[in-house]
Amino acid sequence: MNPFAGLASSPNVDEQMLFVVEDVRPEAFSWFWNNLSQRALRRANRQSRDFEWIDAPAQPNELGYESQASFKQSIWLEGRRRSVTSRYRSPDSARGRVDPSNYLGGRPFSFLAMTVTIDDGAPIDVLLRYKPVGDSLTDTAFSLELTTAGDKNLARAYGLWLRGLLEGTSGFLTDRFDRKFYDDVVLTRGSVEVTPIEFSSLTFRVIVNQEIKGITPDMLAWWWDHIDNLARYRLWQPIDHDRFEWAVAPQDRDLQYDIGAVQIVREFIGNALITLRIEGVDPEVSPAPVPIEQPRPYFFNSLAEPQSFQQIQGVSLPVDVPLSPAPFPSNKLIHQWRWNDARDGVILDTVFTIFAGVLIPQPSFGEDLGRHALREFQTMPYFLPRLYRSEWLGLTP
Repeated sequence: MNPFAGLASSPNVDEQMLFVVEDVRPEAFSWFWNNLSQRALRRANRQSRDFEWIDAPAQPNELGYESQASFKQSIWLEGRRRSVTSRYRSPDSARGRVDPSNYLGGRPFSFLAMTVTIDDGAPIDVLLRYKPVGDSLTDTAFSLELTTAGDKNLARAYGLWLRGLLEGTSGFLTDRFDRKFYDDVVLTRGSVEVTPIEFSSLTFRVIVNQEIKGITPDMLAWWWDHIDNLARYRLWQPIDHDRFEWAVAPQDRDLQYDIGAVQIVREFIGNALITLRIEGVDPEVSPAPVPIEQPRPYFFNSLAEPQSFQQIQGVSLPVDVPLSPAPFPSNKLIHQWRWNDARDGVILDTVFTIFAGVLIPQPSFGEDLGRHALREFQTMPYFLPRLYRSEWLGLTP
């Protein structure tokens, strides 16, 4: 089945290739376009030789290709070394051929459009469309279209090289994206504090403060009742999030989280894979860990109870290890947010109160949880504006 069957193709396309890259999510490719390097290209495809940016991306630490960035490289095609120049085209050049929601947010999230010339020959129009596939949505399906008025055999040879390059990222790109984007960039966008254990309650706190550029307070308020499925849950954190379902679905899908709605999620927190039960609760009935300072709907108060471990310290367990919260203290969570000073994003303050027993199997759990929160919420600008504008505001590109 063609996952791109609902999207139009140019009537002049000379070559189309459909293929799947395993174990790499689309977000990693959206980062890769602006972070190409000779080392990575040669690792992915041995036909790659030299590489150099001509006009390097001004903001490479954002997801989605940067229009007008360009580079030159040499690659081995049709038995000889070729000089190849590539320039990223305006996203508007692909309108009508890609998912229209690409135009409801910032940079494109599911395509790359570029012009390629080989040995100063006729230009080749290249359009790469991509989307998550697979039972766990951890693979990426590609549609590669090439159009040229020049040598069509040479264009096809380039397409086969590009396909081989992308398929060759399967063994390393996810880890590289995780380290270079999430660890080196995202974790600098906020702060994490882990308090000492309060022995009277056998709990400790994890306090996370961060600024999230590119979303509004209403977008974040809308999100809690509209996570809905694994596809969206993976958008929120493409590496750490593993499973999602509603145990109790929201009844009133609006800008205020639904009291009594229950999520069952499975996610990596550090090297542990944990199933959690997260229930939206009334702060009048179940007080938040700290006083609520923001008005409704700009907070999310919940109980977040571990249900079972599937991995501990990176080691998969032969069976789930169930966790029973009783008679231990409940794990509580409060998110509160407001406009930042520039009104181009939000300030999010998060406080977890955690039963200290979790430190026995995972001594770094507090720090891991804080980093997990940064990795989640700093991903929001790359998907949430599109969903909110399309589904809540009813906007079309």
